[in-house]
Amino acid sequence: MLDTEVFGDHPGLTNRVRDFIVVDPIGRVIRTDGNTFDGDRHGTHVCDTICGTSEEHKVAIGVAPGATLAVAGVLLGRATLVSLLSGINWAIEKGARIMNMSLGLPYYEPQFAPLFKRLIDVYDILPVAAIGNENHGNSSSPGNAPDVLAVGAAELGYRGRLQVPFFSSGASLVFSGTSHIHKPDLVAPGVRICSSIPPEDRAEGHFSYAYMNGTSMAAPHVSGAAALLMEAFPKASTRQLGCVVVRGNRACIEALASLPEVESIMENHEMKRLAFEPSVMFPK
Repeated sequence: MLDTEVFGDHPGLTNRVRDFIVVDPIGRVIRTDGNTFDGDRHGTHVCDTICGTSEEHKVAIGVAPGATLAVAGVLLGRATLVSLLSGINWAIEKGARIMNMSLGLPYYEPQFAPLFKRLIDVYDILPVAAIGNENHGNSSSPGNAPDVLAVGAAELGYRGRLQVPFFSSGASLVFSGTSHIHKPDLVAPGVRICSSIPPEDRAEGHFSYAYMNGTSMAAPHVSGAAALLMEAFPKASTRQLGCVVVRGNRACIEALASLPEVESIMENHEMKRLAFEPSVMFPK
């Protein structure tokens, strides 16, 4: 999990953070001897959405409460390409299976495309990234890379209608040798998401949970869902699991349950060559 840091002593994250480092803007890894902290609320909030649960507070917020986290704090000040690449390399070394990145650079970074393809095909890691909060018609890296599962935000609007909030980014992109690609690949809850924060004492009282908005809050819902699928279907490949997350239909799930027949079923659904391209996922 690449983000700000994480307050691992929060009751909702007890025994959930198995490793933690901080990466400075020039890519140097800072080890903390097992001590966790969060200079912001962001990383703790995201972590709890993935796997948080608390017997003390009688709260179960995490989508995949049995998962554990390796957290790289890569947002000291602003994200840099060097700090992100260093964090990704560390996560590979730690054996991560899902890489949640609720962060972004305000441009298209071409180095992410071959990197994420290699993460999937060589290391069997599913990259999940927020698409950004720059409004419709925009996107951010790494969420706008072809081989990343890009997540936008969704909310319940007027009369309970599901809609995309105004801030959630999204754009049509053209990459060399491909057709148009539409990002994000899917949306998840991203408005008024309640999750953990480092404890705060205010005039109104003591607070250890807060509501936040953003595609950063949406991405960990998808990472948590992917973790549940990985646990349920350990023989499935990362691309197959990513396909099910995007499609989310019964035929895909039944296919995973009947491996090795999954290959023929996926081919029938035009998903065998999955690169998380909405032109394939959502044909017109």
